[in-house]
Amino acid sequence: VTFNGVLTAADKLIGEGYTPAQDIYFAFSGGEEVNGLGAVHIVDWFEANHITPALVVDEGGAVVEDVFPGVKQPCGLIGIAEKGMLNVEYKVKSGGGHASAPKPHSPLVALSEACTKIESHPFKAHVTKPVAEMFDTLGRYSNVTYRMIFANLWLFGGVLDSICRKSGGELNALMRTTVAFTQMQGSKASNVIPPSASMVSNMRLNPADTMESAMEYIRGVIGNDAVKLRCVEGMNPSPISETDCP
Repeated sequence: VTFNGVLTAADKLIGEGYTPAQDIYFAFSGGEEVNGLGAVHIVDWFEANHITPALVVDEGGAVVEDVFPGVKQPCGLIGIAEKGMLNVEYKVKSGGGHASAPKPHSPLVALSEACTKIESHPFKAHVTKPVAEMFDTLGRYSNVTYRMIFANLWLFGGVLDSICRKSGGELNALMRTTVAFTQMQGSKASNVIPPSASMVSNMRLNPADTMESAMEYIRGVIGNDAVKLRCVEGMNPSPISETDCP
């Protein structure tokens, strides 16, 4: 749909005789959902042909409503950064055995404790450049209470953090690295202690964090060497685009 829309618009402009002031390149890759190499090859092609774009525009955000506290008007969101992504596997091994005579602390218990600890100790909130500029812009259209908070984050930062942690969702994701537990595996039979159990979390990294720092943080929060962590795949946050420029 995105490809068709862009190319249809280009066809219409060409048909009307439009000539852009600068060269415009359309670069499409269908590999986002499968972490394909399309975008990588596109960058390689531009570099091989000694082309340095002055501006790169992705499909971007959307016009949304009711995502910013106190703002009722539709908001057109322009992304100037992208959070990183990290899939982490947590694994605990045991001697297995029959469920009729269980030993203390099944692997699933250890994993559950690790999950609970991470959920109870979220990553530290960071007001990054994109978030600060968003608060400055949209905060002016919010209600009196939120305008006061966003205009005085040095004083009300703790209040905002508490609101984000309780509400979750988009606002909380703007402020910190998030952790969502998405998969868990244990025994294949209901009466067998699993010799090995695992779970996976999908993490979205705040620009203030990296894959390495995120792994170190969750390892410290869990505090149990029996829970082995493995980075399945991931990428660090993108650079933050300039906004005070042409």
